[in-house]
Amino acid sequence: MLRHWKKSEIILFVLLSAVLIYSGVSIGRYLIDGYSSRALNEELRKEYHRLRHADSDDPVDPFESLLERNKDVVGWIKIPGTEIDYPVMQAEDNEFYLNHNLKKKRSSRGSIFMDYRNSNDVTDYNTIIYGHNMKDRSMFAGLSAYKDRSFYEGHAFIEYDSLQKPMKWQIFSVYINEPRDDFSQIFFDNDVEYAQFLDMITNRSIYETGVKVTKDDRILTLVTCSYEYENARLVIHAKMVRSTAT
Repeated sequence: MLRHWKKSEIILFVLLSAVLIYSGVSIGRYLIDGYSSRALNEELRKEYHRLRHADSDDPVDPFESLLERNKDVVGWIKIPGTEIDYPVMQAEDNEFYLNHNLKKKRSSRGSIFMDYRNSNDVTDYNTIIYGHNMKDRSMFAGLSAYKDRSFYEGHAFIEYDSLQKPMKWQIFSVYINEPRDDFSQIFFDNDVEYAQFLDMITNRSIYETGVKVTKDDRILTLVTCSYEYENARLVIHAKMVRSTAT
């Protein structure tokens, strides 16, 4: 009987040790990935904004060095007052950049990326950009603040630079979406269908923004995870209010 209990204790000890080791390794990898991701993104921000705001008679393309690193770069998104300040990627599907960074190395934080169906010149009716909601507040985690109307009132605008030109967008709808993708329609057969779509997503907003949107507007949709229920998504829609050729 004594031998039996000792053997059981040994087995239990081995199992618990294995669990602890696995957990430790997983946590270590997550922390290392976080450090590497922050370092890479900070490097990219400094490089991009230095070139973007360079005072020179000879204009510098701020995307040139980014495109040398990765041809999948299609733009840059920044929301003043938040930590959202990232390059935007686009692959041949909506899976790759869920878990790869700009260097195309695996990362649990992935990248901010545009829907593969969209034109990267942002001429579609609805341009969709995705990003993870990370616990360390990186990637699109900052979007969660828009659940509070008081935050929206001071941060109603999104800056998005395509490869061709800088643009400014005004948020008009914020909501938590059930596990369906009707908000991600990009192409419309006619103006009536598009107008009905705009009415649907405007009426979903958890608060009134007072921003009017019509069939003549082009919109930007930001999507990240939310945790009110399983597979919930936080969806933010904005309309273009300024487009300036570079």
